[in-house]
Amino acid sequence: METDLHNLLSRQIKKYLTEDFKNHPQFNNFINAVNDSYKSFERDKELTDHAFRQSEKEYKELFNDLKKENELKQESISSLYESLSLLDSAFDTKKNKDLKELSLYLAEQLKERKRAQDNIKRQEEKYRNIIANMNLGLIEVDNDEIVRYANQSFCNVSGFELDEIIGKNPSQLFVQGEANLEFIQEQIELREKGISSVYQLPIKNKRGELRWWAISGAPNYDDHGNLLGSIGIHLDITDQKKLEEDLKQEKSKAIEASKAKEVFLANMSHEIRTPLNAIIGFLRELKRLDLTTTQSQFVENSFNAAQHLLSIINNILDISKIESGEMSLDNTVFSLKECISNIISILQPKARQKKILLKAKFSDDLFSEFKADALKIKQILYNIIGNSLKFTNVGEICLECNVRKDFPDHQNLEIRITDTGIGMSEEYVKQIFKKFNQEDSSISRKYGGTGLGMAITRELIYLMKGEIKIKSKKNVGTEISIFLDMTKSIGKSESKNIEVKEHISIEGTRVLLVEDNELNQLVAENSLTHFGCEVTKADNGKIAVDILLKEQFDIILMDIQMPELDGIEATKILRKDFRLTTPIIALTANAFKTEIDNCIAAGMNSYITKPFDEDELLKIIYKNIKMQNTSKTNNSEEEKILYDLKNIQALSRGNDDFIQKMLSIFITQTQETIPMVEKAFEEKNYAEIARLIHRIKPSIEGVGIYSIKETVKDLEVKSKEQQTDFPELYTMFLEVKETLFKTIKQLEREIR
Repeated sequence: METDLHNLLSRQIKKYLTEDFKNHPQFNNFINAVNDSYKSFERDKELTDHAFRQSEKEYKELFNDLKKENELKQESISSLYESLSLLDSAFDTKKNKDLKELSLYLAEQLKERKRAQDNIKRQEEKYRNIIANMNLGLIEVDNDEIVRYANQSFCNVSGFELDEIIGKNPSQLFVQGEANLEFIQEQIELREKGISSVYQLPIKNKRGELRWWAISGAPNYDDHGNLLGSIGIHLDITDQKKLEEDLKQEKSKAIEASKAKEVFLANMSHEIRTPLNAIIGFLRELKRLDLTTTQSQFVENSFNAAQHLLSIINNILDISKIESGEMSLDNTVFSLKECISNIISILQPKARQKKILLKAKFSDDLFSEFKADALKIKQILYNIIGNSLKFTNVGEICLECNVRKDFPDHQNLEIRITDTGIGMSEEYVKQIFKKFNQEDSSISRKYGGTGLGMAITRELIYLMKGEIKIKSKKNVGTEISIFLDMTKSIGKSESKNIEVKEHISIEGTRVLLVEDNELNQLVAENSLTHFGCEVTKADNGKIAVDILLKEQFDIILMDIQMPELDGIEATKILRKDFRLTTPIIALTANAFKTEIDNCIAAGMNSYITKPFDEDELLKIIYKNIKMQNTSKTNNSEEEKILYDLKNIQALSRGNDDFIQKMLSIFITQTQETIPMVEKAFEEKNYAEIARLIHRIKPSIEGVGIYSIKETVKDLEVKSKEQQTDFPELYTMFLEVKETLFKTIKQLEREIR
């Protein structure tokens, strides 16, 4: 049978074998065997190809899976590196690209984290111990005000055991009284708003004792910012509270004692000054008479003794004013060089009498005018130079005024007074500023004095923020240096006080003298008559009011303490009820600032203390008469229209009703505000004066009352600054008030 040969074998046989070989039996067996091998190889090849194809497919699938897995792994590693870089900026991703480095790094980080956690744990334990054992009581409450934690100190301060506090409401345990419970509720509401606070609260502890706690409360939040409740720290301040109450009582007693002292000194001042005014006044009248030499000497000695007594009273009152804080500065523009020269000129006769050289030297660059309290500076220099004259018997007294530093707006000055007097020991120099202090009793017997002068001098210098230094050597002399910062008066010069040397006259002035003491009435009448005044007398305020209903005067001299109606009440009636604008000058034996402020607040223009100096009385009357005459002259020039309605007319755009309404509002507002300003003056309330003046200022400008525009502005500014005394402020207010009332009368004619 013919064998089915493999294609490749069949082609080979046909190509290379003859028919003889094909028909040979043994060769056929060989051919069949080869054919079977070919077919077997073919089958193996097919199987191999199939297997290879199958393996290649599976390999590709496996390769793709591995590739994806590797990509995911690389992404995870990159993300991990980025996270580590964010956590640790020092971690270098470029140098740590393999997992081994990464695993080492992570292991180190885990160790570091473990150390940090252990440290935090130790700190927490430490702070827990601190909180548990600190002297401050601490509690934590939840949002329902239930105690969740309390330390041992809180248990100690409250008297309760811990299990008696946990789970309880602290308000119910400790707080007594509706007002305190309401206050605690307000504190709880603050915590809910996230606000902390510190407060003091009276509580009752477990034993029922009243105690005071200082409490610091704060809201308590979790890590996500949710409010968990609040934390309170408590300190028992009962002892401090008791001390505080004791101090308040002592302060109250001290204030009462100070007031009693002031009342005593005021009464003493009044009781001594009143007869002393008569004594000095009559001695002054005697000095005007033609007396014998002996009589003149007796009168002069008596007059000097009375003046010495007055200076002692003034010194005691000055010390009292300084101690009570009543002493204040009155800044005016003056020439320091002229001031010192006048003092030297006044004291020169006494120096010549003792054959002592008294001289003054000034720096060439000393500024021409300063703004300061000239009277206080005079008082200081009179005290020091007066002491030098008293304790120097031979040689000289030299005053030098030197500029230490020059600034654009002020100069730092040294005023040095040196003398060749008896000097002082080093020990006494340290004690010189003590009150009623003198080196020894022989000094007091030989030279006199109260030992108050230098104490007052130092306090006045301190009041001006200055400094005083003293160098002295026994039997050689003394050097006293005063250091002051003096403000330059630059620009528009303010008016200076009238000097006595200026020729002034009040002759023909009609004066109403209101004085209940017959002797003082006579003294004042003699002085006024001496100056050529026409004097009408009233024994008290009631009589003065009755006289003023019928007569007019140029000026009123008003005593303060009088029967039936005193000077303060009489002035209020004249100012408020009669709207009297005549200048009223207080004649007071009480030199305290509170009394003077009361006079000014009542409506008085100025004051003079008893015993009065004739020259001072002359200056004050002249100054007030001059101001009054200037005002009258300005008013009588033709009844000037005091307002200008062009601004309101422009706003109205021809609407007459609008103008009428605006004027009515202005009149009503002004009439309501002026009494309120007067009340603020009575209460000495700077801030309220400034506020009220600020309130009416726009209306004054709107109505066009330009004559007082600057005065109103100055009054508001000076009230805010609180640097100007009430007398000056009240004088400004009187000008404003008078102008406003006159304007209102004129405006009422504008209103239909």
